[in-house]
Amino acid sequence: DCFSDIYDGEDNSERDKQKEISEICRVFTEREKTLVKMLKIYEKMYDDLCSGSSEIKGIELVKLSVAAELELIEISGLPKDRKIMKIHEAIDKGRTRMNDVILRSQDTSKQKISDEPADIPQSNDQ
Repeated sequence: DCFSDIYDGEDNSERDKQKEISEICRVFTEREKTLVKMLKIYEKMYDDLCSGSSEIKGIELVKLSVAAELELIEISGLPKDRKIMKIHEAIDKGRTRMNDVILRSQDTSKQKISDEPADIPQSNDQ
């Protein structure tokens, strides 16, 4: 393997060994930088989801649950016609849940509006 050549190879000069070692270190360093960038992206996605409205969170949860259900159907080993039927059922359930989330959100926003005090015009007659 390539690592044994670095340490055990008699035909490699010391300079060649150092070049190979520094190249391997560079690859690991770049990989580490990539992982850190990916982690920052995932943290931002998480923060965006957590700081978003409850409607967005609910929709994301419905999307995840439908995706998981579709994945289970895909690997279930059911005959093709049963898979198609189950896929349609999963999509219909997801659509219903999505509508529930949106309607609940609209009801909540209407309630917030009605809870706010109405502006009463002030009379300047004193």
